[in-house]
Amino acid sequence: MSLTFKELLAPIDDLDQRDALESWHWLSGQDARPLLLTALGDLFILKDDGAVYFLDTYEGTLKPAGDSYEQWKVELNQEYNLYNWFSPLLVEKLRERGLRLQAGQCYSPVHPPVMGGAMEPDNFEVSPWFVHFHIQGQIHDKLRGVPAGTPITGVDIKWE
Repeated sequence: MSLTFKELLAPIDDLDQRDALESWHWLSGQDARPLLLTALGDLFILKDDGAVYFLDTYEGTLKPAGDSYEQWKVELNQEYNLYNWFSPLLVEKLRERGLRLQAGQCYSPVHPPVMGGAMEPDNFEVSPWFVHFHIQGQIHDKLRGVPAGTPITGVDIKWE
């Protein structure tokens, strides 16, 4: 199976209609604007200084993706970045399992990797992108500073 770039993206049209970064401001800062959401629910953001960053919702990290919007577009064409940012092999396996994204959806882990879940196709489902994004942000926020290997007995997710 060969994927198109479009199949590596979440099919959404409301990224700028909500505060997508609400649960991630602790990491992204207040000056971040969403640019592009991957099929796996990771987000590229643009900061006020013009730099683009990759917000990894699985690792809970924010990494530089380009010093400018123009440089980011060039970086998107690099094979290494394509595999690193979009995980096409995993997306392909999810599609082979019959999981297809509809409007407003992305792939999301049933058991988040930060809490011991595997980045394997059997651990994924289709979810509304907004739900995935906010749950992952809250989980990573609550786990900041918690030593690796600490048993987690429960998670309390806030939803308004």
